[in-house]
Amino acid sequence: MNGSFPDRRGRAGRPPAAPRRLAATPLGRPLVWGQLVGILAGAGGWWLPWVLHASGVAALVLLGLDLGEFFKFTSLWRAGEIQWERQIFYLPPVLAALALAALAAQRGPLARWLLALPAIFLALVVLPPYPYTVAALFSPEFRFQTWSTISALGAIAAALFAPYIVRPPRTALGLVRVALGLAGLTLPLWAFWRVKLILDGLYGRPIVVGPGLFVTLGGFTLLAVTGVRALIQPGRAPASRRASAAASSAAEQPQ
Repeated sequence: MNGSFPDRRGRAGRPPAAPRRLAATPLGRPLVWGQLVGILAGAGGWWLPWVLHASGVAALVLLGLDLGEFFKFTSLWRAGEIQWERQIFYLPPVLAALALAALAAQRGPLARWLLALPAIFLALVVLPPYPYTVAALFSPEFRFQTWSTISALGAIAAALFAPYIVRPPRTALGLVRVALGLAGLTLPLWAFWRVKLILDGLYGRPIVVGPGLFVTLGGFTLLAVTGVRALIQPGRAPASRRASAAASSAAEQPQ
């Protein structure tokens, strides 16, 4: 037929119009938002109680950010024990900053800066509040925190400016986010398990685990799960390639 009658391709033999899409947000698909929520929850739990006293005494509540400092004043730490456990309690904000940097590297310029600002804050927040000298930052007491911050800031700078030079590898950055999510899930849990009996002894009774630990673990779990899901989801082709494919398909339709 000459195409003057409607058929299953649409009116007058023309292909049907593509369905309208909702306007894209600066951060993209829902899985990206899932990763973002996981990152912020993983970091936000650090400011919530991780340790509660059974009697409800407020002075004995320890936030996630307090645990690293708390063990610094124990005889165990001064004797050279629980060194790594203490340092791991500083990791949630740093891991979140690195994950934000890995997420920002795949976004446009506006979204990169929107993600970089909280990442910079999270990278800096683990530093001691009032160092007397710059040299103190590299003392054995603060060295881990200092190098963690420097590494995170370097990753943030790379995420901001590297996309102007090279195209960020989508799969590699996705794997980095998954690895950071798994690290944020396992390392704080291991460190807390290692020191729980010590805290029970110091408190004179079994401690009550606060909500902050669960928020942190849940956030990094969400990051890892949505990160894996984003990796196995087929990526969309660039807009120019989609337009060329659509034009070629339309040209091949019989008149």
